[in-house]
Amino acid sequence: CEDEQEVNWLAMVIRQALSSLTEEERYLIERKFWDGASEREIARELGISQPAVNKRIKQILARLREVLE
Repeated sequence: CEDEQEVNWLAMVIRQALSSLTEEERYLIERKFWDGASEREIARELGISQPAVNKRIKQILARLREVLE
């Protein structure tokens, strides 16, 4: 099953990329993309502004893109 091997390889690469994040960075990504929380909700949870959450998420995604390229 070549497709299954490719999926397993891709999952491993993504796990490695996510493991390079700090605990807070993983929290932001998990809350935003896995839990579907809004940036406003995340900001309230962390005690920071919504624009700060947006900026951090953009920075994290840029780093993940670099790692995955």
